[in-house]
Amino acid sequence: MRVLTAFTIIFFTFISLTKADDIREIEIEGMVIGDSALNFFNRNQINKNFYPKSKKYYYSFHNTKNSDNYDQIQIHLKNNDENFIIQGLRAGKLFGENISECLLKKSSLVEEVKLVIGPNIKPEIFPKYKHSDMYPNSFVHSTQFEFNNGSLLRVYCMDFSKKVSDEKGWQDSLSIEIYNSDYRNFIRDEAYN
Repeated sequence: MRVLTAFTIIFFTFISLTKADDIREIEIEGMVIGDSALNFFNRNQINKNFYPKSKKYYYSFHNTKNSDNYDQIQIHLKNNDENFIIQGLRAGKLFGENISECLLKKSSLVEEVKLVIGPNIKPEIFPKYKHSDMYPNSFVHSTQFEFNNGSLLRVYCMDFSKKVSDEKGWQDSLSIEIYNSDYRNFIRDEAYN
């Protein structure tokens, strides 16, 4: 049974009928892992963005126009899957250069996620770590929840340096993402290695 979730108050708010014990029960804007992306987008709207080291999976990036809750959504799909089954989802909200507000919203969202998934799945907290050498002085503030089957739910703020923001036009942002275990393993082991 899917857990009914909605993003409604100010930014993201989870409203749950039951505790989620499977990532496929977590809903983001009506979508869950295992749905066909064709229920939400037509084939022409699904663009293929591949990873540097493998074309096993791709993501399709979409700016949202009819949502007060977030600015963008990504769907993650397996290449050559004619059913376009969603393997992962990410929704994000932009905060300009206001990392403090992002961190406050992240904290609220993490508490709401805890209510949805219940006490059996403990959060792993990564308060602040360097993003990568490609983006100097940029940091990630992350909390993640790992399900028993290896699936992952992660809530994080990206804190880009002024230099990166100026050069790339990127903003500090809050994201929530959910991945099934196969896609998570791909990101960790194949996509960039």
